[in-house]
Amino acid sequence: MNKTQEIIDLKNRLSKLEGAVFSKEEVQPKFKEWEAYKSIKGKLVVVCTEDGNKLKGYGLDPHNVWENIDWLSEVFSEKATPKETQEMLIKACEIWGGKDWENVKINRCLTNEFALGDGRCNIIIENDQIWNSNGCIMYKGKWAEKLEEYQDGDKYILSDKDNAFSVASFNKDTDSFISSDGEIWNKETWNNIVPYTPERLIELAEKF
Repeated sequence: MNKTQEIIDLKNRLSKLEGAVFSKEEVQPKFKEWEAYKSIKGKLVVVCTEDGNKLKGYGLDPHNVWENIDWLSEVFSEKATPKETQEMLIKACEIWGGKDWENVKINRCLTNEFALGDGRCNIIIENDQIWNSNGCIMYKGKWAEKLEEYQDGDKYILSDKDNAFSVASFNKDTDSFISSDGEIWNKETWNNIVPYTPERLIELAEKF
């Protein structure tokens, strides 16, 4: 092949290349929101949540520590079965509240601030939320604060379903709450009782 023919062939190839459209195929994530997956070793089950265009997850790690994952990779290659997902979520509940997690009282229901916390809620275990008898204890990876036993002399915020509220100290001897002006209330008088913090008081005052 002479030089002239080589040049012609080269020009032809360049012409074809210039007219071609090249694109890199985008890899679409295989994860679906609110479905559960497990790692290659089968030690971690996660539930996907969508944050904008970013998929995140949460679940128990191999050491039974609850973990919120900022991104999901191909290491979670296998979809978890409903049984595996339920077992993981129940184990997480037991780590959070012990074997009697179904009856643990909470400071606030995560999805319904007016939930009475009177032990009459239905037990619900779903990928995006978990309820015990007192309200929603897990919502989209976040766990509710447990209501600890009232401590003698500590201050608490007492509120009802209409967001009327008061601040009072717990008296162990009378098993009641006493306000700064001497009013005495039984625990049953109020729908919600949480430890006092300035932030909580401001939040409640804004709703009233």
